[in-house]
Amino acid sequence: MKLGFGMMRLPRIEGTNTIDLELSKRMVDAFIEAGGKYFDTAYIY
Repeated sequence: MKLGFGMMRLPRIEGTNTIDLELSKRMVDAFIEAGGKYFDTAYIY
């Protein structure tokens, strides 16, 4: 089974609509360290 990391709904800073970049970076790093290679970067049309 292959698993991808979805980039559409990244965590937001509580009470705002701003993406929490530091948390997002840690999540991506953990995914890569676990062997992940596929990132789904689709967006709403």
